[in-house]
Amino acid sequence: MRDGARIAAAIEILETLQTQHQPVKDAVRDWGKAHRFAGSGDRAWIGGLVLDALRHQSSTTYAMDGDAQPHAAAAPVVRTGAAADGQLQQLVLQLSVERAAKEEAARRLADKETE
Repeated sequence: MRDGARIAAAIEILETLQTQHQPVKDAVRDWGKAHRFAGSGDRAWIGGLVLDALRHQSSTTYAMDGDAQPHAAAAPVVRTGAAADGQLQQLVLQLSVERAAKEEAARRLADKETE
């Protein structure tokens, strides 16, 4: 897997943790079972990123003015972690911006529908 796919997988697991409230190890294991194409190294990397994001969650939330979204939690960990290089940082920021733009568009559409 490429780094972008690994980051997207970690964000997917973080989203699952927010919605289903299950133990982290179970969520990572379930993701690995559902995505058999990921090798053991990929699963370890993804699990490490998820755990790092959760370890840094409170400081990340504070730094991002209360944005507790999964993509926001993963971005600083990747930026400061062992996998931090220029292309990876840009990819995480791009994923964060795209996801935030989609969420904003969905909010605006919902607001228009309620008017």
